[in-house]
Amino acid sequence: MNKESWDLCKDYLHSAFGEHTSSTSKVYISLVLNFLKRNVLPDQDWKQQLFGYARNPTKTIELIHEKYPNLHTKATLFSALYKLFQVENLFPVSEFLEAMMVTSANIKDDYKDQKFKPGREDKKKSLEEINSIHDNLLISFHGGGLDQSKKIRLATDVLISGLMSGRYASTGTVPRRLLEYTLLALHSDLDGLNRFSPDKKSMIFEYHKCKKHDAEIVQLNFPEELRCCLDFLSNIRPKRPYLLMNEKNGQFNSSTLHSRLFRIFGFGCDMLRSIFLTDKFKDQPSLLESEKLATEMGHSVNAQQLFYVKK
Repeated sequence: MNKESWDLCKDYLHSAFGEHTSSTSKVYISLVLNFLKRNVLPDQDWKQQLFGYARNPTKTIELIHEKYPNLHTKATLFSALYKLFQVENLFPVSEFLEAMMVTSANIKDDYKDQKFKPGREDKKKSLEEINSIHDNLLISFHGGGLDQSKKIRLATDVLISGLMSGRYASTGTVPRRLLEYTLLALHSDLDGLNRFSPDKKSMIFEYHKCKKHDAEIVQLNFPEELRCCLDFLSNIRPKRPYLLMNEKNGQFNSSTLHSRLFRIFGFGCDMLRSIFLTDKFKDQPSLLESEKLATEMGHSVNAQQLFYVKK
């Protein structure tokens, strides 16, 4: 393709994927452009060729399997083409969706073989059990009869379990990664960090693992049910710079926060996110709901389906 055609193609893809989250759109656009660059000859019309792939999905899927050995790349490209052709509403493209699901299943099998140790799944709890653990901690905090040091520890456990479990997802608080919570500052003037809004009603996640991918800044509600613990800890230590501090007023890091989660629930952040998402996806949310959830949690739709949702 010449430069003019290339620019028209890019503009078309940006428009077609406009309803998707910015990080997902960028990945989709990049992969489709790469696919066209590999397979469209200079004298061919890119759009005619692109929709030619939709008319012959079996041949297109075989071509993708041949050109892209990496399973992650294939699954994402199948997803991108399915969404693109679905937007156009011109062709039956269920074959691309099926290919994406089969490839994703293969990746999940490989991932389980590599990462999950024998017996780990036996420790897995239901979301209802996870919520019950948090609720009991909160009840204990309100129960009284604790000395100050124990109540400080309990208040911290309530904050950690409430934020990391997805207990308050219905009001806009979903579990993000450990590092992102360790950097959550209580003062909104600390630019570049994750921080509270000036009214302390929401949390702004500006720094996170996916920042290198130009992921967007995300703002989540801070649960009102946890306000009592935040106020208690702030009254005890008015100058605490971060939301999550240990009993010695030191900042948590990913390792120490993981240990604390393990003590509370019996496993860490990845398992909690997996339990939360698996429960969410039992009712098959729409594509836009899935993308919104992926953005709020700080990962891609592909990673969400491949690594966290367990069937």
